[in-house]
Amino acid sequence: MQSSKKSISKKEALQKLASYCAYQDRCLQEVQQKLREYDLVQEEMDWVVESLIAEKFLDEQRFASTFCRSKFNHKKWGRNKIRYALKGKGIEEKLIAKGLLEINEQAYCETLSDLLEKKKKTIKDKEPFKVKKKLYAYAVGKGFEAELVRSTITQLI
Repeated sequence: MQSSKKSISKKEALQKLASYCAYQDRCLQEVQQKLREYDLVQEEMDWVVESLIAEKFLDEQRFASTFCRSKFNHKKWGRNKIRYALKGKGIEEKLIAKGLLEINEQAYCETLSDLLEKKKKTIKDKEPFKVKKKLYAYAVGKGFEAELVRSTITQLI
């Protein structure tokens, strides 16, 4: 049975991973996962990672900031969902906190309000309690903070 790992030199791995990181910001966990596909010893993998960091191809803070902005702007995720996703990628809490500062507070509240208004139009039930319950579950599921969701729903209904 053949191994699925490709045997390449550490310099070739560095070149491949540099273009991998240049295409899109990556976190350390993603780079290490990609490195495991190559038949390198641990010292060589460490050398590749250190080189990527030194050459600014790999930057966890930049990754966290980009991730926060893009998940909020494109997928309309709330802070909680973004935080859990970043933790799942092995990002430190202090970097997550800095990344979340990239989200404009006013835009965040407006986005939540817009999402709730759109969702309200799709709810068939007209009983206020059930409407609030469904809106709350939807917004919390998108990762918005419970207290902010409650106050926004109160203003909306």
